[in-house]
Amino acid sequence: MIILLIAASSLLLAGFGGSPSPQRPASISGVLTDTTGRGLPGARITIQPDDGERHATVTDSAGRYHVSELESGRYIVEASMAGFDARSTGVAVRNGADAVWSGALLVASPLGQPSIERQVAQVAGSGAVDCGRYASPTSGTALQRSLVCALTSADARRPFSVIVQFAAGPTGGEGLLASEDGLIHLLQYGKGQMSVRIKPCASPHVAKSHFTCLG
Repeated sequence: MIILLIAASSLLLAGFGGSPSPQRPASISGVLTDTTGRGLPGARITIQPDDGERHATVTDSAGRYHVSELESGRYIVEASMAGFDARSTGVAVRNGADAVWSGALLVASPLGQPSIERQVAQVAGSGAVDCGRYASPTSGTALQRSLVCALTSADARRPFSVIVQFAAGPTGGEGLLASEDGLIHLLQYGKGQMSVRIKPCASPHVAKSHFTCLG
């Protein structure tokens, strides 16, 4: 009995005296697609921390990417590919966790014309929360999830954007956006027209897979 107590005490002392096991580094992974849902192979993914080493990789044949050995913190993830508008968003990671960021890229506008993406960014800001990007027609369920993201961001006075692209081409669609004032606006742009129309939307909701405003 005495021998067992001594052995147990030794194990406890060894546990207290030993060095803690190192934490597993963080990682970010995801899938990059076009607005029809097809994976984009060969797209460049750049992950930049507030301070520290920048990481870069390219997507595989299915549009997937994975970047590991990251430290805990906040990163800007940028996705870019020839023929598409670049996209960036903030992702927070912590040691031992695997963060996921997936998204779609919009087809770039003809040379010399301002893209819808850039016009939206001018209003909402480049650091706006990305609440979704879709090709129309899309499901009402998906838009409802984006609406929840939009309302939550607006309540927190955080800029956000949601963009829906017409399936037939890159130059038409609708969406929601807000700047730091927390006011939600309905975004509309017609096919073949590069001008963006924005109007206040006090009570946005989803009806028949479209964003509309009550009141």
